[in-house]
Amino acid sequence: LAGAISGGGAACDPVFNNASAEEAAALQFKAAAVAALAQARGVDHLHAHFASDAATVALLASRLSRIPFSFTAHAMDIYHLYKSIASDNAMRRAKIAEAEFVATVSNYNRSHLRQVAPSHGARLRRLYNGIDLGRFTPEPPERKPGQIVAVGRLIEKKGFSDLIKACAILRDNDVDFHCTIIGDGPLLGELQNQINQCSLEGSVEIAGPQPQEL
Repeated sequence: LAGAISGGGAACDPVFNNASAEEAAALQFKAAAVAALAQARGVDHLHAHFASDAATVALLASRLSRIPFSFTAHAMDIYHLYKSIASDNAMRRAKIAEAEFVATVSNYNRSHLRQVAPSHGARLRRLYNGIDLGRFTPEPPERKPGQIVAVGRLIEKKGFSDLIKACAILRDNDVDFHCTIIGDGPLLGELQNQINQCSLEGSVEIAGPQPQEL
């Protein structure tokens, strides 16, 4: 294990995508923890979401524990330019090659990954994100005019700041509405401040994370 987390082999392993020694060591320490926990709990398969560091940790943990792994590729993790096109694709190709299978959320993504790793196309499976309607069958809600509900992680790309700005426009145009934002994240305080600055306290609320039962 000491050799596995030394960081010395990171320079020639495409999985690390030219990471610094410190970055590689951090990933290996995380992988060692995952491997130890998985073995202690009798886990027989590891699955990671996102083809970035999460998949790297799962792969490294798989090497240490001999437990097979897989991952789901979503969006930014397979299109974002991290280091260079060549090294990024080498990293993704290495992960696909060692994974038992790779799920991705669209045919477009699967086609893209087949171009990145043409020798491992059989490992790539399209699996749409969806809802199990057998588990989630709520009664039809009573519709209320002007009711707005937004659910998501409170980060910039989800657009909650724009939603609050839009709510201010509705208020300024005398539109009757109430907006509930469900979720948590690093922008919680910033978004609440924006609500206060726009004097929308009575019209826009952040309800925080909610259980599935609701």
